[in-house]
Amino acid sequence: MRIFIISLFLSTIVLTPIIAEQNQPNIATIPLPPAQENKYNIQSFKLPNGLEVLHIPNFRAPVIMQAVCYKIGSADDAQGKSGVAHYLEHLMFRGTKNTPDGVFNKTISEIGAESNAYTQYDTTVYYQIFAKNHLERMMELEADRMQYFEPNPQAFDSEKRIIIEEYQMRVGNDKNEQLYTMTNAAFFANHPYRIPIIGWWEELEKISRDDALDYHKKYYGPNNAILVISGDIDFESTKKLAEKYYGPIPARPTIERNRTQEPKHFQETIRVELRHQTVSAQVQAIYDAPNYRTGDQKEVLALSIFEKILGHDSTGKLYQNLVMQQKIAGNVYASFNPNYHDPYSFVLVASPKTFYDYKELEYAMHVTLKKIINDEINDALVEDAKKNIVYEMDEHFSSLSNISDFIIKGLANGRNLKDMLNFHQNFAQIKTKDVQDVAQKYFKNPPRMIAAGVSLSQLESDQ
Repeated sequence: MRIFIISLFLSTIVLTPIIAEQNQPNIATIPLPPAQENKYNIQSFKLPNGLEVLHIPNFRAPVIMQAVCYKIGSADDAQGKSGVAHYLEHLMFRGTKNTPDGVFNKTISEIGAESNAYTQYDTTVYYQIFAKNHLERMMELEADRMQYFEPNPQAFDSEKRIIIEEYQMRVGNDKNEQLYTMTNAAFFANHPYRIPIIGWWEELEKISRDDALDYHKKYYGPNNAILVISGDIDFESTKKLAEKYYGPIPARPTIERNRTQEPKHFQETIRVELRHQTVSAQVQAIYDAPNYRTGDQKEVLALSIFEKILGHDSTGKLYQNLVMQQKIAGNVYASFNPNYHDPYSFVLVASPKTFYDYKELEYAMHVTLKKIINDEINDALVEDAKKNIVYEMDEHFSSLSNISDFIIKGLANGRNLKDMLNFHQNFAQIKTKDVQDVAQKYFKNPPRMIAAGVSLSQLESDQ
C-alpha cells in the first residue's frame, strides 16, 4: 500500500473543471434502479472499450474523488508467484512511458491531494481526493498508467526490497499477524484466500520484472476496471472527461478468473494455537459462511442481522453475556463480510479478562451462542438490528471514499447496483424467522476452526 496525504484547504479553492469540447461519445447506459431506490443519485455508463463508469454527486465541498478498481487481486496471482498483484501496485507509482518516475507523487504534493492504493484478495484500487479544478490532470495521470505502464528500471529491485521489508515488519515480527496468516492457511484447504495478500516470503524473492509487466498487460485493461468519479461535478462533465481520457485506451483480451476452488469442508474442527510473549490473548471461532455472489441473498442479509445481534460493541448479546454478566472476557465481537468474490467466513472473537486455558472461554462462547440461537432471537432484537444496520450504512455513505469503495468492490465481486443501493428495502424484508433459520443452519455444527493466541506475558503477569 502506498499513501501520500497532503493538507487540502477547501475554502480557498473555487475553480471549476475545464471541459473539452467534443462530439457526444458513443456510451452504453447501464440500467439503474428506479429513482426511489437510488437516493444517492448515482448514474452509470460504459465506454465502448468496456470501462464501467459511475458518477456519484456530492456538492457539500468543492472536492472530487477519482477511484479506479481493477477486478483482480492477490487471489488471482499465478501459482508460485504470490505477491505479484501487490508488487505491481507499488510499481504503478514509479513512472510510465509518458510520465517520469516521481512526477505522479510530486503532482499529488503540489496540488494538496490525497493519494492511496491497496491490494486485496479480489480487487486492486487506486484513488485520489483533490480540489475539483484538478480533475483533468488526475484523470490524465491515472489513464496514462493504465495504458503506458513503464516504470523506472531501478524501481523493480527497490520496490521489491521495500515489500520484503514490509513482509518482515508485518508478518515476520508481528505475532498477531502470524496467527492470522496461520489461521487462513489452515481454514482454506485449496482456495488462494489461504495465501497472504503480500505473498509468501520465498516466492516474493523470486518475483521478476517480467512478472509485473505481464500482469499489467493481462489484467490492467479498461474492460477489467471500474472508474468512480464522486464529488462536486455534474454527470455530463464526468461523461465528457471519462471519454476524453479513458476512451482512447484499447480494450485488452477478455480474461476469466481461473482460481482453484475450495472443497466441501469436513465437520471436524481444526485447531491453531500460537503461544508467544507478544501475541494478543484471544480465541476465535470461525465458521463457514456464504457470500453475496454465490450465496442466497436472503441468507446473507439474515446473517448480517445476526452478526449485528451478536455484536461489534458493548450492545451485542455476546458482549453482554461474556463480558458484563459472566465477566470472563475483556472483549468479544462478531465479524462477517459477505463481499468477497468467493465464500469466506463468519468469525467470533473473544479476549480473556485474565489468563487461563482458552478452552474455558471457547466453551463459554459455545454455550452462550447456542442460548442466543435457541432462545433469544426475537422480533424486537431483529428490528433493532435492522435499524442500526441501515442507519450505519447511511452514515457510512456520507463519505466520498466510503460510498465509492463500497460500490466498486460490490460491482467487482459480482453484485449489481440495484441490490447494493436498495439495502433499506432488502433488510426490511428479512423476518425474525429468517434470522433464526440461518443461525440454526450455519451454527448448528461446531466451528470449522478454533484459533487461539496464548499470551505468555499475560500468563506471567497474572501469576
